[in-house]
Amino acid sequence: MEDCLMTDELTGFVIEAAKPKYMTGPHKLPKPSFLDFNGVWNDAFDLWDRIGVTEPALACIDRSGWKNEILEPTRLKIDERINRHKMMLAVHDAELDAALFQLIGARVPVAVTGGMDWSMRYYPERIFRQVQSVDLLVHPDAFQAAMRALAVGGYRATQSVRPSAMCVELVRKDDGPRVRLGRKLLVNDEDVHVAGILQRASGSRITGLPMNTMALSPEDNFVYLVRFGAVRNFLGSPVWLNDMHFLVESTEFKSKADWEHIMWSLAQSRALGGAWFALSFLASAWGTTIPREALEHCSHKVGAFRRRWLSHLAVNNWFPLRGRSLTWKLRSGLLLNDDTLEGLRGAFA
Repeated sequence: MEDCLMTDELTGFVIEAAKPKYMTGPHKLPKPSFLDFNGVWNDAFDLWDRIGVTEPALACIDRSGWKNEILEPTRLKIDERINRHKMMLAVHDAELDAALFQLIGARVPVAVTGGMDWSMRYYPERIFRQVQSVDLLVHPDAFQAAMRALAVGGYRATQSVRPSAMCVELVRKDDGPRVRLGRKLLVNDEDVHVAGILQRASGSRITGLPMNTMALSPEDNFVYLVRFGAVRNFLGSPVWLNDMHFLVESTEFKSKADWEHIMWSLAQSRALGGAWFALSFLASAWGTTIPREALEHCSHKVGAFRRRWLSHLAVNNWFPLRGRSLTWKLRSGLLLNDDTLEGLRGAFA
C-alpha cells in the first residue's frame, strides 16, 4: 500500500487538510485511506512542511474525529507538533508585547502586519495559522527612531542594516522570535504609499493589543496579500489562500471594502494577473464568496491568452509533490505578474 499509493491521492489529501472549511462550521476533514501507514504519513508531513501548512493541517486533523485511529507513532508526532505550535504562538505573543511596549513608550506609531495580524483578526482560532515572526510597519521617517527604541529594549539586528533596506530583522536572544521592523511592505513601495497605508491603518485595531496599536485596513491587507502572496511568491503556500479567504469572508471586509478601489489599487501595482488567478482559485477550490464583478474586471484586464494558461494550473499542479522546477517558476512568474521584467526577477529570486 505504501509503495503503490497514488501521488494524486496523497497530494489531494495534503491540500484538502489545509482548507478553511475544516477550520470552522460543521465540516470535518474526510478520513484518508492510508490511515494505518506511517510511511505515507511521513510523506504527508514532508509535503506539509514544504508548502508551509503543517500546523493548520494538523489542527484540522485534531478536530476531525478520527485522529485516535491513527497508529501511535504518527499520532504522537501530530500531538507533539500541535503542542509545539501552541507554545510558539505564546512565545510570539510575548515578543509582540515586548516590542510594542518599546515602540509605544517611545511614541513611535506602529502597525502590526502579516501573520500575527491575520491570525488575530480573521481566523476562527489562532491554532489554524502559524506565525514565523512578529511583523511591524512604521512610517519611513520614523524607522530610525523605532530602531533606537527597540535597541533600548535589548533588540539587535541579525545582520548589518543597509540604508535602503525595506526592513530589518531584530532579536533579543539568538534563539528567540524574530521581529521584522519594516518601513515599507514591498521593496518598490514609495514613502507616500506607505504613509497612506498607515493613515488608513489608524482606523483599525486588533483586540487585545494596546489601543494605539494600528492594523492595516481590510483593503490594504487584501492588496498586500495579492501583491506579495500571489505575484511575488506565486501562492507558494495554501496559507496565502487561507489568509485571503478569511479576510474576504470577515465581517470587517464585507462592511468596509470597496472592490472598485481594490481593483484600481491592484492595477496600479500591476497585479491584476495575480489577482485574477487568486480570486478564481479561491472561488472554485476554496469556496470563497467573490463578487462576480471583481472576477469579470480582472478577467477582462488579464486577457484570454493569460487566462487560458493560468487555468491549466489546477490545485494539485499548483503544489507539486516534487517541488517547483525553474521552468514552473518562470512560467508562473510571467503569467501572474503584469510586468514581464518583474515576473522574470521573481522566477529567478
